[in-house]
Amino acid sequence: MSLSYAATVAREYVHRRAVAEVFVTDTSGTSESGTGESGISESGTDGTYRVAAQLPRGHLMQEGPVLDFSLLVETVRQAAVSVSHRHLGIPLGLAFLFRDLDVDVADPGALRVGDRPAHLEVGTTLEAQRTIGGRVTGVRFSGQVSADGRLALTGEGSLMVMTPAEWKSLRELGRRHTVSAAGPLAPSAQPPSPARARTVGRRDPRNVVVSRPVLVGRRRVESWLHVDTRHPYLFDHPLDHAPGNLLLEAARQSAAAAVSLAHGGPQPAGLVVLACTGSFDAFVELDLPTQVVTEVAELTTRGALTACSTRTSILHAGRVAAQIDLTMGVTS
Repeated sequence: MSLSYAATVAREYVHRRAVAEVFVTDTSGTSESGTGESGISESGTDGTYRVAAQLPRGHLMQEGPVLDFSLLVETVRQAAVSVSHRHLGIPLGLAFLFRDLDVDVADPGALRVGDRPAHLEVGTTLEAQRTIGGRVTGVRFSGQVSADGRLALTGEGSLMVMTPAEWKSLRELGRRHTVSAAGPLAPSAQPPSPARARTVGRRDPRNVVVSRPVLVGRRRVESWLHVDTRHPYLFDHPLDHAPGNLLLEAARQSAAAAVSLAHGGPQPAGLVVLACTGSFDAFVELDLPTQVVTEVAELTTRGALTACSTRTSILHAGRVAAQIDLTMGVTS
């Protein structure tokens, strides 16, 4: 059965407030995951699914000649969440939280921005983690993303699923521990000024999410997380913590600056993500300072591209809240 790109799914199915931030247009079950007339699974079983999504060329985050990595990860997240609701029988109103992500760019050429919005197809296998009573507590997904018929990404990841009561309890507990560990840092600390866009591979100052990166030694770059809760994409709806896509973008900007500073070039704007492995282990509070530290490896080759591996630690209240390993490739 062919997938439709005619209209997006309801925003509730991908946990977005703005219709403009919904990328998924259709979902379909394959093999063992049969669907009824509505296209929504009648069995609620794990299985393999196809998801259609369209990425707009004029999105705020889409600045360069290659599809923005943040938007690609968001497409994967929306695909997993929409399938969870429409096919696995997970009710609306539950909270989904990124736990880990492992993505590899199979073909950088497939991600070039064309003369029309990119039509993506996500082929994914979802496995729900359930309690003995059958309630879903998490979802693990794996698969691939094609752009206009060309294989572009492969990867896997997992999401935690919680009821509103569980979310409230987890947040209250985490907040108490974090504020206690931070001590006097919180209220008195001044928010950092954002870096100049070009120094972190951005064109639009609104998309800068770190302070000026500083080279410490030969291979270490330090900056601070810059949070703007008015950003229409990163904060599509009110949040009580820094979301995963903000932390991924901070790692990407820090890594781009770090490769350029540590190796005397290339320019940050000429670097794209070729691979990403991330784990998110603690909440990052919006009112506490958060350091972004990136370690840079030697330049290598990956296919026809010059590449560099980086490791970014998101340091919050004296501990690593997230660790994100990126392979950056030189495109220009």
